[in-house]
Amino acid sequence: MSTVDESNCSLVPLSVKDLVQDMTPYGLAILVIESLIVLVSLIIYFEAYFFIKTILAREPTGRKSVFVLGLYPVFITLSYMSVLIPRTSTVTMPAASMYLSVVLHRLISIQADYFGGRRNYIEIITGQEVSLASFPFCICPCLPVMTMDAKHVKIIECGIMQHAVLRPLFYYIILIIESATYIYPTKYDSNLPYVYLYVAINISTIYAMFNIGLMKSMVGDHLKDCKITPKFICIRLVLITTILQETLLSFLGTFGVIACRKSGPLANQSRTLWLNHNLLIFEMFFLLLWARHLYRTQEGNMYGIVPPSQIYRKIRQNERLNKRESLTADYRKANERTPLLSDIFEQA
Repeated sequence: MSTVDESNCSLVPLSVKDLVQDMTPYGLAILVIESLIVLVSLIIYFEAYFFIKTILAREPTGRKSVFVLGLYPVFITLSYMSVLIPRTSTVTMPAASMYLSVVLHRLISIQADYFGGRRNYIEIITGQEVSLASFPFCICPCLPVMTMDAKHVKIIECGIMQHAVLRPLFYYIILIIESATYIYPTKYDSNLPYVYLYVAINISTIYAMFNIGLMKSMVGDHLKDCKITPKFICIRLVLITTILQETLLSFLGTFGVIACRKSGPLANQSRTLWLNHNLLIFEMFFLLLWARHLYRTQEGNMYGIVPPSQIYRKIRQNERLNKRESLTADYRKANERTPLLSDIFEQA
């Protein structure tokens, strides 16, 4: 891979001492703003936490909403730690990824609660047609349509959860490589072992986003009152900013678009990673404000929000259909066993 000459760039990860010594007034102002963002985000989260615990104390959706809403201050706090202590980024990002894994599981579980339980969820979704032309493959309208059932719902959920398992695992392997070889994972070179892990993480991210799009298409019409579409958009943006953005910045640093400076935090080959953490603080703060609007409310976050008539109508239709098929089968068996009157006279 062709890269720019970075012989003047330090190979040693940025230390706190170097960060403080080379801090400019503009850098100090940004650091103060980020400190305020961390403080305000924690205040916003705990205020929403106590509100949800008070209003939705008996609702399972309330407990899960607290976990989902906590994703944003977790990323803000850990990114802020990586800005102050750059060498901790290989530890903070795996920790944030593990929390994201919990959130993805909670997000899948919470939408079943909106339907009033897993059984009602499957009953309503069964038979619905969902197009496979979902982001990022929405440019291919020729993709087939899939008829949903319990098996296909499970496949979509596994497509999301694979990212929840693989992402922390790959980050842990990258951490081991960095500790054993002292190679900081910020420069894309085919000769470095961790680059293939980053490719795998990005593929896993894109596949998870594809399955999130399928799930949104599957439940979007039923959960309009739950604002399920913007909730899925929030999670997609988290995946984009935490993985795809980091990859893009690393490529820009590799090809010299984000050039190495003579001094300061950007005078290091880990400059793109440090810059990514700064961006994450601001991005996650805006996503937190949006997520607070979506989850800090009783409207749209109740258990079984889908109208009961809609649920039980679907269940009764399936029960009547099963009963009719059962009666038809019993009638056929009875006709096979009972001889006709004409047959009796012929035998006589």
